[in-house]
Amino acid sequence: MSLPAYLLRENPRARSIILKVLPRQGLVVVLPPGASAADARRAVAERLGWVEATLARLDAQGLLVPERHSLPERLRLPAIGQDYAVRLIARPGRPRLDLSAGRILLCAEPDARDAAFALLRGLVARLARTHLPARLRSLSRELGLPFAEARIRAQKLRWGSCSAGGDIQLNCKLLFLPPELVDHVLIHELCHTRRHNHGPKFRALLEKLSPGAPELEKRLAQAGRLVPAWMEPA
Repeated sequence: MSLPAYLLRENPRARSIILKVLPRQGLVVVLPPGASAADARRAVAERLGWVEATLARLDAQGLLVPERHSLPERLRLPAIGQDYAVRLIARPGRPRLDLSAGRILLCAEPDARDAAFALLRGLVARLARTHLPARLRSLSRELGLPFAEARIRAQKLRWGSCSAGGDIQLNCKLLFLPPELVDHVLIHELCHTRRHNHGPKFRALLEKLSPGAPELEKRLAQAGRLVPAWMEPA
């Protein structure tokens, strides 16, 4: 069952789970002590009809935050095989992200969604800086194609690039792609350390080192849809 996005709040004085649909905040689930995220999902599912009708009414009045600003329930990063449950806790003070095994806890003010998204984007960038250059170095050694330096950015249109001096720039959003597409992008840029254009010799080298390159290129052209909208700052 597909549930609408919701904001979790903890209230030590609450005696039961409370569901609220509020302007500019959407669905809010208030948890009493001892209640879990699974309990929250169950409560939303049990009152789904009321939730959807109330959200629709606020949406018709233009009072809901656009869907692109809904926090994800999970952060899935296929490129590195990591999957985190995302939980937002409404708390005063400076926004904070805590990462543990299989879980991301975002602590922020109820109206500080932009800050929460910025924390998530920062986490993706940090994980990309940890994993992508390491994979690039491994492929570089395996293929005998050395490069100068690797940099990680959050580009809008390009998955990667290679300068004439052999510096390779990679998009942190690659983490949302399957591993075979990520490797294809990395091999593509490594091939540019030897061939600085997309001519026949480059294509021959790429297809030799990345078998099935034409089909991978077709998939890559559609891969932007795998990146969640919140990765682009509002």
